Amino acid sequence: MLAAIEEEWTRIKAGHEVLVTAWQLECQRLASEGVAKRTWPKKPVRPLKPKLPPNHHLVDGDAGEDDEDDFDEDDQID
Repeated sequence: MLAAIEEEWTRIKAGHEVLVTAWQLECQRLASEGVAKRTWPKKPVRPLKPKLPPNHHLVDGDAGEDDEDDFDEDDQID
């Protein structure tokens, strides 16, 4: 699952670079035409990196590894 997320993240970054390059070319064109900078388009925002689903430990089959972290304040020994 982690490999699929990394592959998706690489694809997202590449797509964003294409959008930024197109935006830069558009800004250069507008600058050469003397268009006011305040009317230029905004820079494309890069999407957030995809995250593992909250239940990924159940999908991968390693659910038993996190048993030590399940300590609550109510479970304290007096």
